Amino acid sequence: MSENICSYISISDDALLSMVLNGMEAFVVGHIRNNKLNRRYTSETGGSIWGTKNKLKNNSVLYHINTISTDTSARTDTDSYGSTDEVYLLKNDIISSYWPEKEFFGDFHTHPFKNISYQEIEKEKNFEFSEQDRLSTQNDDLFNENNGLCYQIGLVLTMCTMQRVSSSDPKYINDSCIRFDMGNYRMWLKAYIYNRNKKIFTDEHLYLECHRLMGQNGQYLDFGKGVKKSSNSTIVHKTVI
Repeated sequence: MSENICSYISISDDALLSMVLNGMEAFVVGHIRNNKLNRRYTSETGGSIWGTKNKLKNNSVLYHINTISTDTSARTDTDSYGSTDEVYLLKNDIISSYWPEKEFFGDFHTHPFKNISYQEIEKEKNFEFSEQDRLSTQNDDLFNENNGLCYQIGLVLTMCTMQRVSSSDPKYINDSCIRFDMGNYRMWLKAYIYNRNKKIFTDEHLYLECHRLMGQNGQYLDFGKGVKKSSNSTIVHKTVI
């Protein structure tokens, strides 16, 4: 295992399904403009994320994202998505009052591309945060401990279409980005940790996991081993300190 202090982000089935369903709806169907549903316009979408957090004995942190709520009142456009402070505060008040075991982690949004190939997306790394994305959390009046909104994680789901149906298996682009296909749709799920002291997003020593896509890592620390004593054939487990 790594000797560095790491962050692990685990995405539950329900969380992944919520991002895919809402992201695909905005990508394929679009949104109503001027009282008409115009399929020429694809839209970004996004929402808030919650889950549980465990600190490991080597000071690494495991985040398990199990709840995602898409912001239906958000302002959306072909290349932008924005919600209001009221939405964050309202939803987190509901979660913290009735599901207090869940902690606010941050938010997700989508990068939909209808006219760009998957090759170009990977070449230009369009599945990563844009410069505007990186500035979006700098709202100390909203994201602070008094509001129960400590921003810690940012996710982006990028999607495009391909000419043919894919038979490719999901794969890691890097430790914090998973690429997967659904029919002739290709998607990238990318994660970031937000450093509140430096006010920057980072993916250094960050590992993204999604059991539905890649199976489960299951091991976050060095595990001991069973040692067989020759004297009486008993086994003693030696724990790694």
